[in-house]
Amino acid sequence: KSSCRTGIFIGGCCILIVGALGAVYVIAGKGGQAGQDDGACQADTGGKCNAGECWDWRRATCSAGRCVCAPGRCAREGSCVLEMDPPKSKPKEVAVVGCGIAGALTALELAHRGLKVTVFDREASCFVGTSGRIAAEMMFYSYNKAFFHGGWSNIEAGLLAVKNVQASASPEGVKKAAMFSLNNQKTSGDTITVSLANYKKGALTFKRGEGSPKVVAICSSCLSGDDAEAITAIKPGWHLETMEREIKQVTPYELHRINEAKSPDEEMQKLLAEAEHPVKLKFLIRGEPRTNQAYEAGFFEAAGHRLRDFFLVQYPELCEAVITPFCCVPGTAARTWVDNNPHKAGYRCLADPFAEANGNDNGMGVTHIFSTQTIVNNMNADGDEKNAWSLEVWNSSETNKRMKPWLGGQQMFGAATNRQESGFVRTELIFSVIQEILTRKGASFRFGRELAGISMTADTTSMEMRPAGGQWTNSAENVRTFQPVQAKGETETFHNFDRVVISTGGAIGSALDDLDPTLKGDHQLLPLMGYIIVGPPEQLPPSERDIGVVFENEHMYLRSTMNGSFAVGGGMYFGDGTDEDVRRLRWSSGVTEQMGYFDAKNYMEQAEIGKQLMQDPKTLKLGGCRPMSVFGNFPMLKSYGGGRVVLNTGGGANGFVTSWKSAQLATDVVMTGTVEEPAWEHAFTKL
Repeated sequence: KSSCRTGIFIGGCCILIVGALGAVYVIAGKGGQAGQDDGACQADTGGKCNAGECWDWRRATCSAGRCVCAPGRCAREGSCVLEMDPPKSKPKEVAVVGCGIAGALTALELAHRGLKVTVFDREASCFVGTSGRIAAEMMFYSYNKAFFHGGWSNIEAGLLAVKNVQASASPEGVKKAAMFSLNNQKTSGDTITVSLANYKKGALTFKRGEGSPKVVAICSSCLSGDDAEAITAIKPGWHLETMEREIKQVTPYELHRINEAKSPDEEMQKLLAEAEHPVKLKFLIRGEPRTNQAYEAGFFEAAGHRLRDFFLVQYPELCEAVITPFCCVPGTAARTWVDNNPHKAGYRCLADPFAEANGNDNGMGVTHIFSTQTIVNNMNADGDEKNAWSLEVWNSSETNKRMKPWLGGQQMFGAATNRQESGFVRTELIFSVIQEILTRKGASFRFGRELAGISMTADTTSMEMRPAGGQWTNSAENVRTFQPVQAKGETETFHNFDRVVISTGGAIGSALDDLDPTLKGDHQLLPLMGYIIVGPPEQLPPSERDIGVVFENEHMYLRSTMNGSFAVGGGMYFGDGTDEDVRRLRWSSGVTEQMGYFDAKNYMEQAEIGKQLMQDPKTLKLGGCRPMSVFGNFPMLKSYGGGRVVLNTGGGANGFVTSWKSAQLATDVVMTGTVEEPAWEHAFTKL
């Protein structure tokens, strides 16, 4: 059960349900693999030969039954890659390939540090793909909202999770999703939970670990009875991942902060001594740091801080598109910009942007709306955790009155609003704001070009860019999709860039196959498709245009555009996973359309407002794709050749949360080959 981290544990088996067509995989055996490579060049990939051959993606040869690398290549993440010394010279010119939220913010970070930046994108502009067609809510606490559902182990929550994963577009999609999930199990490692009735100081000794406090010593003689026996199950080197609800609530945020304290052991001894007993301690064993809940929590929080303390300080004009209480903090450059530009902002700041709702004024932030009493009960049952997430709770009457324009006449049971760590992005405006800043800083743009190949030497990084064909079309039902067309024109080779950052989301293509065969070969990235609808303008009054909304039971995410249109996103299905399939951004899965099952239409019609929007012929229907990392809520960050090439995919379902931080880390790696903050040294993989 401890290794069933992404499935549902039933009857002694870990059940992974992929799609609603009944593709069920029973995962046997424990996961768990070592974290990042220690940096030494090893020849053994860890793979065994099969009939004298190795999997192609390992780029290895068979020797004595093992898959090993040829001289000059080193085993990294199970495959053989080219080993190179870090660049000797500092970068001056950088190419950023891909201009969604991750690429655009990385370009802005690079330009801010004085580098000459060229942005490439296959479309005619930035944010044409998924980043420009999404609800784009920023919930810097959303790495784990299971407490709304009483934990994901209960049957109701499990069925809800299954319901919201729609059928795959093809058998190939089911296969890829299953392999991705199996790799996620392996990467996540195992966990073990130990319950102690009476903890005494010094029974466990901790030190700073990889994302959360790590055990370095155990003193069983410090305890007695069952506790003395229970503590022997804990081993040095294990990381504390959670402290469960029997004690005064300790969130993963707090564990991450304790880990970064001057003396993590002193903080942990104090915490354990003051806790109500018994205490339950959950440890992560052999797991990748990026799958540790405390490390994820810290990264989400750090992303919010980077937005607040860097982006909005240096570029307060972002508040035209980034709608968050951070823009309204008195005395800040962001607040001054909003006050001086009310027509551009489209909203006015309250005296205290974090104050609770007064009357019918919803304020700013993100409101989670509940359509069943069960979910309200789950939330109210845990006051400590509710307080830990800074939730402002509304009863049924308050919810239905304040959120009336969002509900379409549907009656709700309650709501919870977070103002401290939340907001949303007007994706229809964000690029024009960033483009103006980048142009002012000397950046240039090359549109209609896609990456065909990339190679590195000690002195140069070469890119091959080819014309990207195809066109966007609208159907009679107002469904906007991409139609691939063979492009005409010559492939260009660029040798003038010192570094290259790739931020193409789920559409990686084949350009990285030689540099990083593991990325696709070992299913580290899964393109997860979804749906978006945008209604006609002026449906939401100005007073409702500065708050994000989540229908929590239905997993539907809503916001207003600048002109008062509803933008609704969510849903998921597994496509073929090919670059062409990702780029097409279909409105719905072909299989579900034919079966009339839980497709895009059914998904949107879960809520009354969704039904009304779907019936309006003016509503625009769109598809999207999220690049899901094998690390779960952590973005895929990698460096190749000592930072000559950097991969920053964005954050999957949380791209508009994590990209504010991943852009900074990607830029650090471009500049120096590593990250500046020691806390995030495990946030990326060096190849």
